[in-house]
Amino acid sequence: SKDELVNVATQYQKTSGNAFLSLEKPTVYPYYIFRNGQLVYWSDHRYVPDYQQLIKGEQANLLSIENGKYITNSITFNYKGGRVEIFSLINLYRKFRNENDYLKNGYNHEVFITEPKEITNVSSTNNLYNIADENGKFLFSVVPPQVEKINSPNIPTNTLLLLAISILLFGIYIIIWISRLRTKHQFGR
Repeated sequence: SKDELVNVATQYQKTSGNAFLSLEKPTVYPYYIFRNGQLVYWSDHRYVPDYQQLIKGEQANLLSIENGKYITNSITFNYKGGRVEIFSLINLYRKFRNENDYLKNGYNHEVFITEPKEITNVSSTNNLYNIADENGKFLFSVVPPQVEKINSPNIPTNTLLLLAISILLFGIYIIIWISRLRTKHQFGR
């Protein structure tokens, strides 16, 4: 994400800084350009963060807001007498107001292979669950899911009960069928 921000900053400095379409650059993560605190460009229409939430300096941070959790990266420079800040958001968890077949709440599967129970900004006592940036600064902690729920081959009780009833009824059906065949054909007499 940081490399993408550097490329976007270079592109911004090559343009006049005003041409909206000239700021478009394909990136993996959405980015937002602010000049003197005012939004100049956004690469993603789904969500535009509030500038006050983003002012964190040039370091990665966990941004927890109503619609999700993100890692923010930023780059700041002065350009033509103004302060330009470019922010990038790495989606960790997305929450939609109205979930449906197309909009699903959940964790980013490109980041998390197995969905964690929770992401928190409180450091864990177990360092394995703490996630840090490239400089070793704490970003967030992952609360892992319960191991039993991941690896458990247990079959739900309702399913087992239905299976047992099915086997019992099938056994009764076979017994009745055999007794009818026996009386009809009089086997063994």
